[in-house]
Amino acid sequence: MNKIPCEIIRDLFPSYIEGLTAEKTNTAVREHIEDCESCRNLLRELEPLKSPTDSEKDKKEIDFLKKQRRKSHFKMFLAVLVTIAVILGSLSAVYCLKPVKDFEAKIAPIRVSQTESGAKWMSFYAMSTREDTVIRDGSVEVEDGVLNLNFQGRRRIPMIGRYYQNNCTEHSYSGDGITQVNDGDRVLWYEGQNISPITSAAFSKKHLYIGDMSANAATAAALNIGDYLGSFTNALYTNNEPYGWKLILERRIPAVRREESEKLMKKYACALLGTVENLSYVTFSYTVDGTLETRDVTVTAKQATDYFGENIKNCYQDIGVLQRLMDKTGLSELSYAPVDTNFDERITASIHNETHLCLYYMLDYSVASVSITFNKDDEVIFSSICTNADGKTDIGSGDILVFDCPLNTLPDTSPSGIVTAKITLTNSQGLTEEIEKEIVFSSVYGNAYEWMITRDSTGKLTLAQ
Repeated sequence: MNKIPCEIIRDLFPSYIEGLTAEKTNTAVREHIEDCESCRNLLRELEPLKSPTDSEKDKKEIDFLKKQRRKSHFKMFLAVLVTIAVILGSLSAVYCLKPVKDFEAKIAPIRVSQTESGAKWMSFYAMSTREDTVIRDGSVEVEDGVLNLNFQGRRRIPMIGRYYQNNCTEHSYSGDGITQVNDGDRVLWYEGQNISPITSAAFSKKHLYIGDMSANAATAAALNIGDYLGSFTNALYTNNEPYGWKLILERRIPAVRREESEKLMKKYACALLGTVENLSYVTFSYTVDGTLETRDVTVTAKQATDYFGENIKNCYQDIGVLQRLMDKTGLSELSYAPVDTNFDERITASIHNETHLCLYYMLDYSVASVSITFNKDDEVIFSSICTNADGKTDIGSGDILVFDCPLNTLPDTSPSGIVTAKITLTNSQGLTEEIEKEIVFSSVYGNAYEWMITRDSTGKLTLAQ
């Protein structure tokens, strides 16, 4: 067979590469390039330039479309994420920035200071009563010597937490010409005196006529009489002067508590005589537990005036006078949310380097001491005992027990953990009674906790937060 010239073979390369030549031609081309190095090298150079087949074209187009689809899906996914983030951000802003309804702030006793130039300043701390809210300034107005505060609350921002949002803030205002400070309907301060919540509530419910039973009930409720002496029925003596009010206690009083209970009745009688203008005498009637003996404790307006050292009816005209009466009787402390001299210390402690625990003792009998122990995983992590400051008098109803806990004694499971709180009450005879309850307790810097020791409807001791 004659050798085919290189020129003819090279002319066939384009068709050969594209697969357009017959099988015999393909065989001739392959036999030639096996013996001809120059044609073999040229074929290698030409093959990369081969046009893609339809199937290859289709495959590339499909791959391209898949890539475009993936990009499109990714962009859609990002768009959805951005939309969700915007919606969540908007809802969070509305949730956190919108004022909280029924918000209440605790106000520490107002302090008045004077600068070298003679200007007066009033300052105090305000703390949110809800763990999920923080203080935001509301409106502040001064009218006719009255500084009116209206604090509002907003939710804590969830992603920030307590470390960066303090629910206790300090406030200062010019005191020049100010004679009274109000927080909404409550009087906080009047002519140099801090006004307790129970005094403000009682003054707001004062009324002229003992014959108005609904007004009488509102005054008694403001004074928390039912919380400390139990429920009662009423008898009014309004046909002729002197006008009287008898409160008939339904709960029997143990003989061992008769003396202290009668003292409390007399104090309440003075408060009622000071807040009902035409009331001449108050009688508390009760039955001694275990006997059929019924006793009456009566206080007249004259006796109340002699005890107070001022005309008892002046309390009706002036909240400052009523506050002096409440201080003398000690009734200012008988409130479930007292703003007392300890409150400023509680706030100061919570701002600094410890977690603060406050127990309100609300039982109707006295004890010698109250101890508290925290256990976590069967290990004691905090223990303390509290007695009255003088170490002699017993702890009685309305007393506030304060425990300061250094952070290094508290659970470091973060940011909170369940601990078992065990509270032991010990009376003067050494008899004890215990409450044990699991609580969620956080060791976050600056927290303040308040609990109330009381009894449930079955008579069992309870710890309410």
